[in-house]
Formats: sequence, structure tokens, C-alpha cells
Amino acid sequence: MTKDRQPVEDEILQAHRRSFDRLVSVAQLRLERRQFDDAAALARVAAKFAWMHHPGCFTSPELEAVTRALGTVINGETPSADGPFLGCLPPRRILHVFTEAREIGGHTRLATRWMTLDSNRVHSVVTTRQRGDVPAELRAAAEASGGSVTAVHDDLGPLATASRLAALAENYDVVLLNVHPSDVAPSIAFSSRRPRPRVLFVNHADHVFWLGTSVADLVICLRRSGHLIARTRRGIEESRLVDLPLPLVLLQRTTSIADAKQALGIAPDHVVLLSVASKYKFESRRPPSFLDLVLPVIEQQKSTTLLAVGPTDSGLWNEANKLTAGRVRPLGVLRDPAPYRDAADIYLDSTPCGSITSLLESAALATPCLAYVGGRDPESPIVSDPPFVVDAILRAQHPTEYRRLLLQLISEPEFRAEVGAGLASQAREAHSADRWLPRLEEVYEQLGTVGRVEGPAAVTAAFMAAGVDREVVSLATGRDGPLAVAETLVSYRGELRSLKGQVLLARALLRGRALLLRSPLPVQRRVSSPIPPRWWPVSDRFLVR
Repeated sequence: MTKDRQPVEDEILQAHRRSFDRLVSVAQLRLERRQFDDAAALARVAAKFAWMHHPGCFTSPELEAVTRALGTVINGETPSADGPFLGCLPPRRILHVFTEAREIGGHTRLATRWMTLDSNRVHSVVTTRQRGDVPAELRAAAEASGGSVTAVHDDLGPLATASRLAALAENYDVVLLNVHPSDVAPSIAFSSRRPRPRVLFVNHADHVFWLGTSVADLVICLRRSGHLIARTRRGIEESRLVDLPLPLVLLQRTTSIADAKQALGIAPDHVVLLSVASKYKFESRRPPSFLDLVLPVIEQQKSTTLLAVGPTDSGLWNEANKLTAGRVRPLGVLRDPAPYRDAADIYLDSTPCGSITSLLESAALATPCLAYVGGRDPESPIVSDPPFVVDAILRAQHPTEYRRLLLQLISEPEFRAEVGAGLASQAREAHSADRWLPRLEEVYEQLGTVGRVEGPAAVTAAFMAAGVDREVVSLATGRDGPLAVAETLVSYRGELRSLKGQVLLARALLRGRALLLRSPLPVQRRVSSPIPPRWWPVSDRFLVR
């Protein structure tokens, strides 16, 4: 990191923290004045803000205390003689809780495979803020196990949602949280002293702030950096952290690479590069971008095609498409990228933020995988580090090394085959059903060895300027700049039903001034690329000068 960039990132962190602290304080104020609906809504707004605008912390004991107090409001504090838990172990009935189950997204696919493989138990699904239909595969997996799918509508606010969720959960042995980082309903529903099922929290958003440390009896970590941050930055005890690999057994190659290329209209002699991730995972305030790394190689290798699932055909992606005569294809969001996965000769992990599920799905098909780590710490949360197979992934520390490895993969089929075979062997061994199911039974067993979590651990703000915080804030997950103030207010205003709550929200954001920074990072010349030099990065967008 250059010396001039670091102070600016620290300034962004401090500004985000000021706004976040203001939002937490107004939530506390609403709670003290017994305006519980506004307190819950403001808690959700604060968590959403911290999720989208990293404030230099990954948890907030103060915000967790608000949700715990709200849990007392809806559940009461009368303990039961039956003890702190409902249900039995090993569990027979499991409730999978989603904020929103989507057609795309690694945690939805994880839950679907979980239900399918863990077939001796009844699995049900409940959503707290579902928009649209629950994905058909998720519904089918739940119903095949004898379970059901329930949508708890948020029309009456998070308190009413939490109350209904708590009532639904009484019929289950274990609650599995697959929720958005800002979802306050589970934290409210399961935080009182009344008996409840044991709670497993899936740490699928391990690189950002999330709510729930005060109710998670066990936290399931899907990679080593997520485990490390949960222990050191969220204050979760080691005894409450458990590692679980992703189950990949359902993935099988459905066609040959040659046939898959033909079906997509790609010449058989073209080497197909594939990357699959949410659009934001390709965006960063720091160069080099994903296109900076890849475009020079594609320009040089005329028989190479890049398929990018997630990015849309606009902005720089549209320019790249034109410059390469259509050999860079931004495909947008696809429900099922399997046809493109089958056609890929090489998988390129998204950067700056990796996509572990997508990487592993290609790895299981013996597709060699290349990732750019850019000199980041080995425990960086924005770099893909899937357990058990990370050493089989080609990882480049510098753009020059990245392009050299990519050229070697393109030009040497034997090298591709060797790397892909080694990666597939490790991926299938680590993430197969034969390994995953016994590990899952160990997780259920570990639930019986830990008591009920009593609340969030104390954490310090001293880490705000740590390298991991600068890396997370460099992601373009939340926009900054004067124009974003109005957008943010409009976006969050719908969370609050009272006019007074909306005024408090506006004051908190404006006084914190987190969204008033112009050009958060210094303008940097793009790394060598065929894109014309008039394109320069500003914030999370690229503007023409």
C-alpha cells in the first residue's frame, strides 16, 4: 500500500465509525424511551450501514445489547425449569433461517446440499424478509425431508418478525442461521433467557460486520480467515468456533469441454477463461482491477475467451468487450452457470474479493484455478482461502506473476491438466459427502458440549486502522460522495415508520459525515491495460475525463 493511500483509508474508516456510532446511539436512545419499534429498526439500519460501509469493527457489543434488550421485550425473562435449551441432541428437526433465500448465492446452495445430504433429519426453512419466491431447489430439498417452507413477512417491522420466529423455532431442536449481516430478527428472537433451541450461525459473510454473536452457540466457519476474524475481532471463544467444509458432492461434469464450447458458440480451439462472482467482488478502490490483470493477456492471446458471470455489460466491461471483439463476455447474473463451468479450461478467481464457492465448484471439475492475492496477508478475508485445497490453487503475488501463470496455463495444456487434476483430487477428498457428513455429526455433537451463549464478548476499537480493515474498506461495497447521501437516506428511510425516527437517521448520517467524502482514495493511473488511458478510477466507479 502506498503511503498516500493509507491515511485516506484511515480517514474513511474513522468517518464510517462516526456515523455507525451515531446510529447505535440513537437506537439506544429509542430503546431507553421505550420506542421499541424504532429501536429495532434503527438497530437494523446501523448493522446495514456497518455491513456496507466498514467502520473498522466486525461486531458491536453495544448494538448486540440493544437486540438483547429487545428480546426481553418480546420474550420476557422468566426462566424455565426445563433449562436453557429446547429440543434434543442429536437433533431430529432443524430450522434453517434465511433473511432472503435467492436463486444465486453460496449460502443458499450450501443449505440445499445440507438438507439433501443430511437426509435422516427433517429440515424446514423460514425467511424473515423474502422478496419473491423461495428457490425451487431449496423448497424441494426441505419438503423431501418432511419439512416445510414459511415466509415471515416483515410488514409489521422487525419486532413482530422476531416474535413469530421465536414461536416457530420452539418446534425444532436446532436453529441454523443463514441470515444477512443486518438481520436483527434472529438476534432479538433468541436472546432472552427463556428456553430456545440451540443456535448454529453460518459465517458465510465472514469478511464484513454482522449481528448475531450474542445468540450463536456455535459459529460455523467455512475458511481459516473467517475463523481467525471470528476469534480475534468478533471476540468469539475458540470453543464456540467450528470449521466445516463445503459439500461439493452434487457437482458432476455433465458434458465434455469441447461439447460445452460448441453449445455456447465458442470455437473449439479457443481457451475459455471463466470467473463467477457477484458484481461487487470485481470492484475495488485500489488498482489493479480484475480487468487490469486479465485484459493484456487476452489481447495478446487472440484465441482466448473470457466468460464473466456476475458483471453486467456496461462501463469498463462493455469497453473490454468492444476492445476484444467480443472475446470478453460479461454475462450478468445467471441462475445456473453450469454450462459455462463445463466449457471452462481455466477458472480465474474474482479480485479483489474472492468467491470460494464458485472456485471450489470449478475445482471439483478438474479446472485449474488462478487467484491474485496481491501481497496481502495470508489471513486476508477478501482473498479466497478454502480449507484443505488452498495450496493447490495457483496464487500470484504480483500482476507480472499473475500474467505469467495465466499465459502458461493458456499455452501449456499439459500444465493445465496437471494443476487441475491435483486440485480436483484435493477438493473432492476434502469436500465429498464421505468426509462432510461425519464432520457434520461432530458439529451436532459439539453443540452438546457448549452451554448457552450469554452475550457478546467485549472487543476493542484499537484494531480500526489494522491492515485487514483497510483491505475491507477498499472494497467498493458502499458508495461515498455527496450524491450518495440522498440515496442512502432514501434506502434506509423505509426501515423507519415514524417521522421522528427518520429525522434521527438523517441527523446521524449527516453528523457522522461518512458519506460526505469526495474521492475517498487518491486517483491512481490504471495498471497497463489495453483500455485507453483516459479511464481513471475514482471511488468505486470509473469516470471519463
